[in-house]
Amino acid sequence: MPGGPVGFYKRRDRDIKFSSDPQKNLSKALQDLKEYKFGVVRGYINTKEFDDADYLKKEESISDNVNLKRLYKDRVQLIFIDKYVAQYIIATRYPWYSLELEFMNPALEIKELYIVFSKKAEDYQKKLALFNSGLKQIKEDGTMEEIMSKHGF
Repeated sequence: MPGGPVGFYKRRDRDIKFSSDPQKNLSKALQDLKEYKFGVVRGYINTKEFDDADYLKKEESISDNVNLKRLYKDRVQLIFIDKYVAQYIIATRYPWYSLELEFMNPALEIKELYIVFSKKAEDYQKKLALFNSGLKQIKEDGTMEEIMSKHGF
């Protein structure tokens, strides 16, 4: 299953970049961004290092959607978001944002995605087996790759 790269979105007209590779030294990369105001979603777990960085100025909002609006209006300089979630929201709700906003590479982390079935659900083992069988089939026959490619992944 695909995962989601998480990191920062910024305005294209802002010259904000990492001074060091966050995948090699995230602590230093975050320290170098301490002058900026970050938009985060209340209750979300981001990365441990980012969440623990109490020296960063973080402003909470109720959703990724609201954070994208705040970034677009220049109320925050960076937002923490899943790259694909941001692309989806922009493509479906605010296509004009794509001219103004961009993901700041590299991603801080790739978050794995999981599907779960409650053990309390009727026939959960059968549903799990069917899902795994179907997933295996679409990976083997190339359907997964077609779907991912069709949607820009």
